[in-house]
Amino acid sequence: MTLKKMKNIFKLFFLLFLGKSFAQTTLYKTLTDLSYYENLVNDAYQNKRCKLDLYYPEGVKNYSTVVWFHGGGLKSGSKAIPKLIKKKGLAVVAVNYRLHPKVNAPKYIEDAAAAVAWVFKNIER
Repeated sequence: MTLKKMKNIFKLFFLLFLGKSFAQTTLYKTLTDLSYYENLVNDAYQNKRCKLDLYYPEGVKNYSTVVWFHGGGLKSGSKAIPKLIKKKGLAVVAVNYRLHPKVNAPKYIEDAAAAVAWVFKNIER
């Protein structure tokens, strides 16, 4: 192996190690149960379900944001930050919404739109 190849391999390992150590030092913060409707109506179910959690890297600027809607066929489920997208340099907004049969369409669609609108309005903060 030539000296040049050995230097390139050393540089590659150094960069990989350095990159990994930077990724591990990023701290993440989670804010929970934030209401995404500005003016909640006098509806206990809406007040309970229409919340989101915000998970984001602290001290980092210009990161991407994912709005995550849980599964459940509009009949079940609850907000959660998926482990697979944690610590990836992203903000994740996990959204709860009202479920069928307690509400019908278009209520859960309105909830989703309100959550995304909240993200656009507030994510810079």
